[in-house]
Amino acid sequence: MSFHRSRLGWFAALLVGVVTGACSENGPDRVEISGSVALKGKPLDEGTIEFEPVGSPSPGTPYTKGGAVIKGGEYLIPRDQGLAPGKYKVRISSGDGQTPVVSDQPPGPSGNFTSKDRIPREYNVATKLEREVKRKGLNRFDFKIP
Repeated sequence: MSFHRSRLGWFAALLVGVVTGACSENGPDRVEISGSVALKGKPLDEGTIEFEPVGSPSPGTPYTKGGAVIKGGEYLIPRDQGLAPGKYKVRISSGDGQTPVVSDQPPGPSGNFTSKDRIPREYNVATKLEREVKRKGLNRFDFKIP
């Protein structure tokens, strides 16, 4: 397994299931999130997807943030780690695993570096993508990146 892949798995584990803010005694009412991501017409081989709540939650409303690894064009956030119903901003990233963002600096002490993102800025850093997670029904969100 390459360093890039193991780092990607660690990052995804960190993202999945982050919960802050007001929650009921048993935690927020979570739902499963799934979908696909295609880059230039082909399933994205690997990357990450993040869901960040839009705005502040109303009093008594759970505030969840989560993400998943994209593998073979598919991602899944299981219900027990899922999101509370509401609107979310979506960020999709996939480093090329080869090109450091700052090419004139050596990798960090652990051999760690941030690689150049293959996904255009309007899908991550400058994203305007939003999706609404519903309490009932299928919460499947598919993305096609040109």
